[in-house]
Amino acid sequence: MPVPERGYWAKQAVGKARARPKLPALAGKPASETVTTRDETAPSRAMRSETKAILERDLVFEKDSSNRVDAHDLPMHKAILSVQQRLVRRVKEWQKARKDHEAALRRSENRPWEPNWSALNSGLRWPDFEEKGGYLFLKNEPCVARVTEKQIGRAVAILNAVAHAASSRGYTFLVPEAKAGALTLRRRGVDTLLRLTEHATVKEVKDKSIFYAHLGGIRKEPHPTGKLRIHFRISTRPEKFVSDEDGPLEEQLNDIFARLAKAEAAYAEHLHREAIQEKLREEAQVRWIERQQQLEQERKAQQLIETQLQREKEERENFLRDLCAEADAWRKSQSVECYLRHLREASGNSASSELREWLSRAEEAMRELDPTTRRLGS
Repeated sequence: MPVPERGYWAKQAVGKARARPKLPALAGKPASETVTTRDETAPSRAMRSETKAILERDLVFEKDSSNRVDAHDLPMHKAILSVQQRLVRRVKEWQKARKDHEAALRRSENRPWEPNWSALNSGLRWPDFEEKGGYLFLKNEPCVARVTEKQIGRAVAILNAVAHAASSRGYTFLVPEAKAGALTLRRRGVDTLLRLTEHATVKEVKDKSIFYAHLGGIRKEPHPTGKLRIHFRISTRPEKFVSDEDGPLEEQLNDIFARLAKAEAAYAEHLHREAIQEKLREEAQVRWIERQQQLEQERKAQQLIETQLQREKEERENFLRDLCAEADAWRKSQSVECYLRHLREASGNSASSELREWLSRAEEAMRELDPTTRRLGS
């Protein structure tokens, strides 16, 4: 390893040191090496070849001029018929609400105390229609096409063209319910929700009514622009749309299906990665359970060893305690024997009959006290 020249540190202290030279490259090896690593347990973010092939086929199909989607002169699709009928019915409902509102205004001049019963029964208030920009369906109402009356014909034609084109592209177009909030297109096990809206700008209007007092007397009034948008969403993925802002929507229908194909491919890859992650989680869970079982077995084995050692320890302590007790009993018997021998020697031949009887009983008790006979007999 190179070292600085003589006086380098002194020159550096006063700011006169030369620039540090670069280290020479190792012989036969590159000057730098880049090492990249990745988590082997994580699924790849790259699109699989089979999904890519399907997507390329769909995109080529949409680019082919012979597959151009035309929104004119098509019979009404059964899935769009209910949407059209609901829009027409709502136009009539708003017309009736307008007549009822105007009649109520005329009555209020003479009978101000009488409520507008027709508006209360229908649930539609003409002022709401005017304040909300003339949309046939209010913002909180689910609908397939949220447009104004002027755009009904164009919206139905676009949705009808999408429905007819979806059938030729392998989609199953589900007939919506009466108050559905979106159309459902199903292909390759994936459901796509699709709806159409009319874009609007928002303008702030001063309103002194009590309904907007908490907002400072400011009401946000939408102004429809006549520009249509087709929104689509797959499962919980972010919603996307195609708009008139990029050109007439009727001319972008092939682009819509191309975007749907891309979204379906991305979602299919998402499901594939989720399946891999779920499998990895399940395998990790199995390994964790096996490890816990192994630890439990090791704990039980260790507990058995500790129990055996404790038992051996207790047996050894009991043995020592019995041994000491036996030795103490032997010492007592020896002491008693010495005492009896001393009495016999002290009494000699003059011992009374009572003493001799007592000595006999004491010797018999001494033999019971001495553990030697019992130990040798066992």
